[in-house]
Amino acid sequence: MTFDIVAPVYDQLAGLVFGQTLKKAQTAFLNQIPAGASILLIGGGTGWLLDAVLTTSTPQRVVYLEASRNMLAIARERVRNHSLEGRVYFQHGTEADLDTHERFDVVLIPFVVDLFAEPLLRDVFFPRIYHALAPHGFCIITDFTPPTTWWQQGLSTGMYLFFKVMANVRPWALPDWPKLLKQDMGFVLRRQKTYWQRFIVSHLYQRTQ
Repeated sequence: MTFDIVAPVYDQLAGLVFGQTLKKAQTAFLNQIPAGASILLIGGGTGWLLDAVLTTSTPQRVVYLEASRNMLAIARERVRNHSLEGRVYFQHGTEADLDTHERFDVVLIPFVVDLFAEPLLRDVFFPRIYHALAPHGFCIITDFTPPTTWWQQGLSTGMYLFFKVMANVRPWALPDWPKLLKQDMGFVLRRQKTYWQRFIVSHLYQRTQ
C-alpha cells in the first residue's frame, strides 16, 4: 500500500470532492494542543496539517510519520521556511516503526484508520497508539465512519475502488472505529464534531491513565 502515485494531486482530489470539509474536520481540535507538547502526526500526507499545527500551536517537537516517500518530500518542502521547522522530525514508515520507548502528549491521526480492517485496528493499531501516548495524553482521530445513507455508501464504495487501484489499499469497507474505541481500550472520548450527516467525524480522546 502506497500513496506515492497520487501524492502530487491528493489535496486537489480531496478538495474537488469534499471542498474544505476535510480540512475543517482535521483542524477542529488543534486548539486543544497544549504549549510545549510532544506531538506524533501519523499519515499527515502532503503536510498542510503539519503547517496548521506549527501555525496554531508551539510544540516542543513533532514526529511526522508518513508511509509515502513522495508525501514526505512534499511535506518537508511545505514547511521548509517555517520558524518551527527545526522542531519537526520527518520519519518514513508506519506506526509499526515507532520507537517503543517514545511517548507523546498528543497523537494526530487524520484519515488513517479507514485503511485498516477492524481486527487490525482492535488488536494492533489502537494498542500501539495507546502505548505511544503519555499518561492522560490526547489522541485526535479524524476520519470517515460507516455510511448510513445511500449517497454515503456510494461515495465510500467509489473511494475504496479508486484507492485500491491507485494505492493498493487493503479493506473494502469503512471500519466502525468509534465503536471499537467505546470498548475498554484505555481511551475516553472527550469531544467530537461531525460533518456531512456524521459521515466525517473528528474525535478527541484522552488516555485514561
